[in-house]
Amino acid sequence: MDSKTPSNRNPVESIASDYVESVRSGQRLSVDSLAEANPEHESALRDLLPVIEKLEMARQAHIQKPSGLATLGVSRPERLGDFQLVRQIGRGGMGVVFEAVQESLGRRVALKVLPSSLLSSDEQLRRFEHESRTAAALHHTNIVPVFGVGQDQGFHYFVMQRIDGHGLDALLLDPDRNLTPQQVAKVGVQSASALAYAHHQQVLHRDIKPANLLVNDDLDLWITDFGVAKALESDAVTRTGDVVGTLRYMAPEQVVGESDVRSDIYSLGLTLYELLAGRPAIDDSSIRQAIVTRRPVPSPPPLRQLNSSVPKDLETILQAAMSNDPAARYQTASALEQDLAAFLEGRSISVRRMPRWERVHRWAKRNPAVAALSMLSMLLLASVAILSSAGFIQLRAAFEREQRNRQQAEQIAEVAVGTVDQIFQRFAGGMQDADSDKEFAAAPAISLETAELLEDLLPFYDEIDRLSFADGGGTPQLQRSTAGAQTAVAELHFNLGHYQRAIETFEEMLEKQPAMNVGSNQGHVQVAKLRNRLGFAFRMLGNDGTAEQEHRLALQMLKKVALEMNPANGTESRSIRFETARTHYLLAMHVLPGMGPTAMPGVDVLRSTRFDSRAGWPRGAEPRFGPQVPGQFGLGPMRRGPFRPGAKPRSQEAIHPSGPPEQGGPVLFENSSGFPRPHRSDGRGGQRSEQGDSTASAENLQIAISILRQLIDEDPENISYSLSLARSLRQQEHDARSWPRQRSGVGTRESVVLLRDLKDKHPDNQTVLFELSETLADHHLLRLGNTELTDSKAHLTEAAETFTQLCEVHPNVPAYINAMAHTYFKLGMLMERESQDAPEQAKRELRSQAKVALRRAVDGYAAQVQMHPDAMGYRAWYALFLYYEGRNALSSELYEQAVTSLQKSVQQWNQVIESKPDEQISWRALPETYRILGQAHDGLGNAKEADAAFEMAAISQRMIDLGL
Repeated sequence: MDSKTPSNRNPVESIASDYVESVRSGQRLSVDSLAEANPEHESALRDLLPVIEKLEMARQAHIQKPSGLATLGVSRPERLGDFQLVRQIGRGGMGVVFEAVQESLGRRVALKVLPSSLLSSDEQLRRFEHESRTAAALHHTNIVPVFGVGQDQGFHYFVMQRIDGHGLDALLLDPDRNLTPQQVAKVGVQSASALAYAHHQQVLHRDIKPANLLVNDDLDLWITDFGVAKALESDAVTRTGDVVGTLRYMAPEQVVGESDVRSDIYSLGLTLYELLAGRPAIDDSSIRQAIVTRRPVPSPPPLRQLNSSVPKDLETILQAAMSNDPAARYQTASALEQDLAAFLEGRSISVRRMPRWERVHRWAKRNPAVAALSMLSMLLLASVAILSSAGFIQLRAAFEREQRNRQQAEQIAEVAVGTVDQIFQRFAGGMQDADSDKEFAAAPAISLETAELLEDLLPFYDEIDRLSFADGGGTPQLQRSTAGAQTAVAELHFNLGHYQRAIETFEEMLEKQPAMNVGSNQGHVQVAKLRNRLGFAFRMLGNDGTAEQEHRLALQMLKKVALEMNPANGTESRSIRFETARTHYLLAMHVLPGMGPTAMPGVDVLRSTRFDSRAGWPRGAEPRFGPQVPGQFGLGPMRRGPFRPGAKPRSQEAIHPSGPPEQGGPVLFENSSGFPRPHRSDGRGGQRSEQGDSTASAENLQIAISILRQLIDEDPENISYSLSLARSLRQQEHDARSWPRQRSGVGTRESVVLLRDLKDKHPDNQTVLFELSETLADHHLLRLGNTELTDSKAHLTEAAETFTQLCEVHPNVPAYINAMAHTYFKLGMLMERESQDAPEQAKRELRSQAKVALRRAVDGYAAQVQMHPDAMGYRAWYALFLYYEGRNALSSELYEQAVTSLQKSVQQWNQVIESKPDEQISWRALPETYRILGQAHDGLGNAKEADAAFEMAAISQRMIDLGL
């Protein structure tokens, strides 16, 4: 929306802005008062202000809903205070739950840990302390006990009893586990009993839902997560009107910030209904529509229509619990408990089924407009003959009224769209600007919750369009805002690594483009941008063929527009040329290993070979992993550990029938991941020609670089032009070093100069920081001489520190985590190499630093695997880095650490094989990993475990040799 000065600002917009501020501050202005004070705008204000209020409430509900998943960042603590963390067992809106061991008492507990960022203010800390005291004061058979609270390493936590069970939400996802009506009633009795006790203690739960009701196999129940509870006697901590809870299970009054014991009863009724119906009582879209239209939340369909096995009495009980009118519900949880118990025992219940006439009467009260229309329709059927003579006059009056209504609708829609746009601006940081070529600066922290919040708000644009414009045409501003909002959601999903969801959103936008001014030059440029974004997402999923097709369609459209554009329009010309340059860059770009969830390490990553100075390693500086004196542990890649007393040396042929491979250290490769690129797919299962790729890539990059240099000459302050040129120059260096000719380094140096200049001008721009660090970390380790080690180490250290800072702000962005992990890996390998010729004390220090760097690399991919468990590319890199961590520990004779890392590596390789049996890297990695594991067990004197590991190495190697 265009900015307006106070003098020419729309008066309705000004009033609406003041109203939004009053809602956010808790000092909500009266709609009636505002309407009466502005009679010339009374109708518009009465229609608009309630819509704005509901949008703001929906925003607050999404911000505070406990169902959002908290995160502790890239790496979680291993222990907190007296507690050793064992494994993660769940997440809630306030924190992550771990199984832990309290070492002083030797007991297993559940530890709820809050992210350090969650308690960044005094108010948030007070809420946590209030929550802890509230939960700890509750002592009931069906409430999870809270033992205590603590703080360590910047994390606040509280200690709960470890419940051997699972949430009812898990039962809803299991099609083979349907509860009988009697079992559901048993769950309800226990839940109502716990709520009755809590309510008697003046405590509301306010977020009753399946995930917060834990059961064991015997259906014994515990209510958990009183973390959003509010003591009825104290409003000092939580501001009046706060919306806390999960939208799907909220009572109607709870949506507007009003809660009492009957709100918990309503939520429990919805939960029990869902257990019996196998589907939510009310879908989210119906709730959103009710909020926007100021209509009552619809009642669920009769339960027996969905599940005929439900007895009438149980249906009646739940119908009373779920009434939209709080006065018609059970007034206490004890009353609900008693009726559920009566049902189980076959006794009469206290509530009665509502007669049909009463249901019709209540429906008419809730929907007076619809009821009145229904009555009018019957009267009109009887009166149609009388009124037909006046039809023409009424039609003309209706047309004039429609004209006035449309003008008013446009005015209302303008302000409503502006309100939703403000929400997107707050959470997407400008990503919704679909027309912009600018790079985003310090955007808000990206999280799955942010993406889901914005995705949930997308229907509001369609709802505003539907309610305001009968023909669905909308206004240009509404169309732009809708496209911008979809762009923001797609970009957020892309940045979070949810590439398929980004693809779906981009494809939906492309389907809508013909209706959104695509006939103009700017419209064609927008379509080209969408196709480029879509192609990039396909490339990240390893579908190069489809990606190239999208980029070529974009290029074809841009070439056509370039022929038709007005050369005098400099802004339009630059926009078209810039997107053309970006398209050529994307055609040349390739996904390096580790950049996407499907990008596996190359098979050559485990190859061992002998290097001399001609191949790039200075003689004597090979990256060895242990003493290289004949007869000592660690000689060559196929040597086993030190022989046990009386043991006979195993034959190397047992593992490699064709003989051991050539001795030497592991290869360290040159791209940003540290390893060679895998073969590129053509999208149809075949392999592309690398030589053909090189020629086409070089041509595309040269075109992109030429265009970008011209654009920078015309507009040297445009940050996007310089960033794109830096990327293209770096890509050109990658292509150069993929072939026999020596890389010049000129492109990399120019890229660094460009990016450092941008950093000086834009020190907080995260894209600039990321691209600079990517370039600094882009070292060809094999071609480094001893004199270059110092500069390379400094560059890698600077890059690693920046990536770490980016990960702390954005712990859910795979690109940042991958870059950090690979940079720390290369830094660790560089330190390992540097230690070879260092004095003894310096050698120990360097190896210790290498160990820390490798651990950071491993932690990065551990986080990736946890967030993306189905991404086998991430899992393979995790296994590989664990393997190298194990080798590093073995070289320092840290046998226990080596065993731990290598066993985890074997587990990860096997999971990759199970999911991707055709991937060679996993099969070829297993023999070497098992062999090193056997050496580590030998070092500990674990003869049995060592024998088993060497046997598995031999078996897996034979399978490879036989082509199995």
